[in-house]
Amino acid sequence: MEEQNELGQKISKTQNEMSEEEKRIWYDLLKYLPPDYPFVRNKTVEGYTVDFYCGKTKTAIYLVEASRRKPEEVQRDNKLKSCGVTVLRYTLADINENFKSVSDDLLKRIGLRK
Repeated sequence: MEEQNELGQKISKTQNEMSEEEKRIWYDLLKYLPPDYPFVRNKTVEGYTVDFYCGKTKTAIYLVEASRRKPEEVQRDNKLKSCGVTVLRYTLADINENFKSVSDDLLKRIGLRK
């Protein structure tokens, strides 16, 4: 079952439930990163819960339904950026249709690929 958070994003009722896109990012990409790039799921950063977070690189990942951001998402992203967090947003469609591009972008952004 899903509900919507204050930003209108669909979130799982429990943190153990993952969408197919979350599973794909987690099991097909993040789990294969070097151990010194430890991403965690559903991490609270500066009062906001992010889908995935790496403390080493201060990178937050959000999986979103649409590429257009709502005003409250812009405010959230600006707050995180002001704290030195890099905010990455990937649409569910991109994960499903362009997974290699999403993977390449993420690896470049955290410094594992040029």
